[in-house]
Amino acid sequence: MGLKPWEFDRLTPGEFADILEGFNTRQEMEYQRTAWLAANLMNLHLKRKITPAKLLGKKPKRDTRTKEEKRRELEAVKRLFGEVK
Repeated sequence: MGLKPWEFDRLTPGEFADILEGFNTRQEMEYQRTAWLAANLMNLHLKRKITPAKLLGKKPKRDTRTKEEKRRELEAVKRLFGEVK
């Protein structure tokens, strides 16, 4: 985490928890970025494609939204950014 002993001593437990959460988030993002790169390089040579989630040992996230929810979200994005023609 890069904290010096005197920096650690001056932190409250809440501040330390926030720093630790940020550190863990950055680590997870780095793992995901590395897995994405590795999966793309591996997929150049594999017949059965691999996903970054599979490399990290995670199950792929399932989309639980209904068609109606997806349609409403798309319409909201179109209103926000304007429809592309």
